Amino acid sequence: MTRLVSADWLDIIYYCGTSAILEFQNRHKLEAIHLLPEKGMQALMAEKIAEYTKLDVEQERQYTTLAKEFGLDSASMYPEIGLWRADLVAYDGSEPNAVIELKIFDERGVASEIQRDLHKAAIASLPVNSYVGVMVCELETSSLRDRIEALEDWLSRGYPEAASEAKVRKLRCGPIYKEAKGWTWCFAAAARLSPSGEHLSELAPYGGNSDPQSDRAGGEGDFQKTLQELSALLDRAKALITRRKGDPL
Repeated sequence: MTRLVSADWLDIIYYCGTSAILEFQNRHKLEAIHLLPEKGMQALMAEKIAEYTKLDVEQERQYTTLAKEFGLDSASMYPEIGLWRADLVAYDGSEPNAVIELKIFDERGVASEIQRDLHKAAIASLPVNSYVGVMVCELETSSLRDRIEALEDWLSRGYPEAASEAKVRKLRCGPIYKEAKGWTWCFAAAARLSPSGEHLSELAPYGGNSDPQSDRAGGEGDFQKTLQELSALLDRAKALITRRKGDPL
């Protein structure tokens, strides 16, 4: 059976992120799509990730709670960690399978904060792979490609308070969309693979169920079908916005 490895998670995050943004825009008719609230994007992404992976997805999970779920002593952590909450946590049974932080990288976004978010799980010594999902936006003074490269540069750097042995995977970017006003955006995902948590993203078979006869269990064909369904969802959402605005994206 196919298991959710880190590469699968990168695909799932950028597909679900893109479709969540387009769906939010179609519902709320925002003047500018990058003005969507991060919490709105977060709620829709939680629904979509849970739907397509069949894993339980929790929002706003405290890092100290995650530490306890791994049997760690949260009292010995940096005091700042007690204030941190993970945007999304996917669970394989009672154990965290992936920690996902979300950000909008527009003129208000700070690349160093996104870098820190990617390493939060490691700073908290959690043996789990962590991910960031980022809406990357073009600026008047910076092209989308320049923004992606700037963010990649920050994410590739080591983080002083996080273990240096971990590997950061390069940003994986979804389709590029063009707004009616002419600027472009895309949704991207990056992974930090923990040396002690590398295996955790491979524990649960696709569908989050260990019974191969179950409707919720799946193989390679099921995962490819999931990506095809997500891709079709993006196309439908794009078509809705195109018809509403009267201009192609």
